[in-house]
This record gives sequence, C-alpha cells and structure tokens, in this order.
Amino acid sequence: MMHTVTHKIIVNVPIETAYDQWTRFEEFPRFMDAVTQVKHLDERRLLWNARVLGRDITWEAEIDRLVPDFAIEWHSTDGPQHRGAVRFEPCAGDGTSVSVELDFTPRGLGERVAAAVGLVNLKVEGDLRRFKEFVEFEAQEAPAWHPAPLTPARVDASPVHIEVRERQVSPVPAWSEKPKHHTRRDAVRV
Repeated sequence: MMHTVTHKIIVNVPIETAYDQWTRFEEFPRFMDAVTQVKHLDERRLLWNARVLGRDITWEAEIDRLVPDFAIEWHSTDGPQHRGAVRFEPCAGDGTSVSVELDFTPRGLGERVAAAVGLVNLKVEGDLRRFKEFVEFEAQEAPAWHPAPLTPARVDASPVHIEVRERQVSPVPAWSEKPKHHTRRDAVRV
C-alpha cells in the first residue's frame, strides 16, 4: 500500500539559493536525519545510503525532471519503492516556499507501523526544518550541481523532461562598479 507525505516550509533565502542548495545532493546528510551518504552515479542516477529503524539500506534513485529554480522529481529504481518531488516557489520578500511530496511503499512490519503512526511524516517535517536552518545559516555560497551541458541533440535523445527558464543573475559588484543584471539561460539535462 502506497503512502504519501507532503510538507511545506518557508526558507528566508532567494529561490535560487534554496534550489541550488537542494541540488547539492552530497550535502543531504548534513540536514536529513536518516541519510548517511548520497553519491552521483551519472547525470541521472544517485546512490543513497541511509539508516532506517536500525537498519542500513541502500537504493538508487533516478531524476525524472529537473527545472532550475522550480522543481526536482525522481523515483527509486531499486531498494525501497518511492517517488517524490520538491518544488520551489517565491514568496513575500526574498523567501522561498519549499514543498516536498513523497510517495512510498513501506517494507516489512516496522516500516508499515512507522508509516501508519506518522513517523515518516515527522521525519520529513524534521528534515525540512533542518534544511531551513542549514540553508539560512550554514550553507556556503556555491553553484548548484548541474549535469552536462544541454545541446539540441541531447534534448532529442533525453528520456527526461527538461525545461529551460530564464534566471536573473546579479553578480557581486566590485567596489568601483555599479550592479549589473545579466540574464543567463539555464538549461539542465539529466
């Protein structure tokens, strides 16, 4: 039986910062309580390791859709069966609404009981709270992970839904310069 968990939190950073931090998958253990390691296997696949209910588990997840500053969607290809999405929406001021939806199938009695009594719900809520603290106070400015550059031939060959959107980039001006606003096309291929 499939269970669904949804949570939303407002983080006090611009949407680009929230998205960029979320796409640094290797840093997930810093704010996701059960996750011990995440590794890129290739442009689309990630290998996850976690400790759940006292057991070490491993699974692969494949990114299905990646829209810069808007959404990431994935599904597991082995291990615990699940799929999910994280969406980013601008909100008042410079804040960002981060929404997580996770559909999963509990395995074994322990996981079914944990899902039934809401423990998975509490885990996701706690992970989002820790993400908020992390992105607002601890995260270092660095670019997001982006897969290999997108070319027309790769778009045609890609099994992943790809969207291209404009992103305003405001570089930090030198002391003698006035701020300039540049537009950069963000195209991401996964």
